[in-house]
Amino acid sequence: MGGDLALIVDLRGRVQVQGESALVSDRHEHRVQQGAWVRVLEQMEYGRMILLEVPVPNVESAPLLVEPVRHLEKAQQAMLRGEWREAVGCCRDVLEALADVLLDARVQDPEVNALFEGTRFMNKEARLRTLRRALLVLCHPARHADEVAKDFEWEPRDARAVVAAVAALVSRYGPPNQ
Repeated sequence: MGGDLALIVDLRGRVQVQGESALVSDRHEHRVQQGAWVRVLEQMEYGRMILLEVPVPNVESAPLLVEPVRHLEKAQQAMLRGEWREAVGCCRDVLEALADVLLDARVQDPEVNALFEGTRFMNKEARLRTLRRALLVLCHPARHADEVAKDFEWEPRDARAVVAAVAALVSRYGPPNQ
C-alpha cells in the first residue's frame, strides 16, 4: 500500500540431542524501505508487466466446461514448452468446445454471421484486426449510456476477460520475443 516492505520468516522445528527433543521457534523480520524495493521493481521492469490471474473454472462445479478446460490446459502446457503453433491450435479447440457447450450453432445471428463471411481466406494480420474490432464492439458500451448500453451489467469476470485479451493484443504489437 505504498509503504515499506516487511519480510517476515517464522521458523519452527524440533531439535533432538542425545535422545532429548525440544520444539524451537524463531521469527526474523527485515524491513526494506519503500524507495529501495521500488528501485528493485523498476530494475526488474515489473511495471512493464501486467499480471492478471484468470481463474480456470472448477469442472466439478461446472461439468459442461470439462472439454474447454482440458484444451485450455493443453494450450498452457504448449506455451510453457515454447510450442507456439500448438498453443494457438489448442486455443482453437477451446473455442470450438466452448461453442458446443454454449450451443452457438443453434443461435441464428445473421448480422454476426455476415461479419465472418470469407474469413477462411484472411491472412493473420486481417484476423488480428477482426479480433481487435470484435473486442472494441464488446467494450464500446462501457463508454456509452444509450438504450442498449445502459442495460449492460459489467462483472469482474467480464473485466478479466477483456483486460487479458486486450493486454495480450497490445503486447503482440510490441517488440518480438517478449
